[in-house]
Amino acid sequence: MAINQITTMRLPDGREIAFVDWLDQPLFSCADLLAGFTDSEIPLFNYGKGDEVSATSNATVQRVATESDTNLSSPSEMNSTEEMLIYAIRPEIHEFNAVGTDLTTILGTTGITQSGAPMPTVARLAILNWYLRFELKVSVQVVHSAGLGYYNSGMGPAGQTRLGQLHHAVDVVESVDAGRSSGTSGIPSIEAVRNLSIPLSIGGQEKFEARLFSDRDVAVPSGMDEANPPVNSETVVHSIRIYFDGLHKRPVS
Repeated sequence: MAINQITTMRLPDGREIAFVDWLDQPLFSCADLLAGFTDSEIPLFNYGKGDEVSATSNATVQRVATESDTNLSSPSEMNSTEEMLIYAIRPEIHEFNAVGTDLTTILGTTGITQSGAPMPTVARLAILNWYLRFELKVSVQVVHSAGLGYYNSGMGPAGQTRLGQLHHAVDVVESVDAGRSSGTSGIPSIEAVRNLSIPLSIGGQEKFEARLFSDRDVAVPSGMDEANPPVNSETVVHSIRIYFDGLHKRPVS
């Protein structure tokens, strides 16, 4: 049933949008990044429920997408009766450990082998922000692009720090556990979210492309730990869920 029409909005190109059957409902899509990947592009919003989740090419087995991975009606395209006004782009980053290069093993206790997980470490977040850039194209035109760190999620647990702890083993010299910090993509407050000055519009049947780019021409060392010097683990996986936050005109079935 249609909701009451409350107002209209005039877009920069002169089009007017009436808010009938519109919801404050984000669209989202995940990509799984296995440490040490060399992909220059990792697509998002290019699959639906039941398809394989987008992943870096160094993964041998990908996950099957559920409703927690994407809520798209049509991959890379709006339905004819569907529209989206994007007011903010918000990444949510989780960290897991895979068994080898099989990404289906990141779920459950198998993928959570460190204290603080699935929160990523601050150091690994910094690496992802340095190496990755996000880009959105609508009808082949780039409408937004910036480094991953530009986008604040404004949600999730606050960062924590765990200092190394001393312990004793029987007949073994005292050793030190490695400390681990954990954090989020910016302050977990809606006030920290960078709202776009002008909403990005994706119209009915309009095609769009969202991608993470790594154009530094090296393997991304996103599995670095916090030892000194750091050691890279090639089984670390970062699952990045990107939200298009704004007004969504739901498709008519």
